[in-house]
Amino acid sequence: MKWTEDDTYKFVGLYRDYECLWNMSSANYKNKHMRQRAIEVIMQAMEREEFGVAEVKQKIKNIRSTYNQEVQKIQKSRASGISPDDVYKPTVKWFDVMDQIMKGSKGRSQTRSNLVSKFSNFK
Repeated sequence: MKWTEDDTYKFVGLYRDYECLWNMSSANYKNKHMRQRAIEVIMQAMEREEFGVAEVKQKIKNIRSTYNQEVQKIQKSRASGISPDDVYKPTVKWFDVMDQIMKGSKGRSQTRSNLVSKFSNFK
């Protein structure tokens, strides 16, 4: 059965509630039992037939991928030099909730040069 926008919004809200699934700085992020339990609770709360643990994990991957695609569209739109009023705005209902999750996640990697730390002793 195809997911509606409301189904996905509900799923993202449940995902947000379980920080152990997305916040790498959480003490429980590496707790496999807590993560497994959170996935099981989400699975049950969604009340969908044939929606097991593997499907929850895949749905998380898919939503994160879609979120990242939307962020890329925003960045490309801004880089194009169009006016701020015309910058791409995601139309998916759950984007703002996922944006809060991803911005709160310490897992978002930022590129940082290691040259300073490697060569800081040289003068």
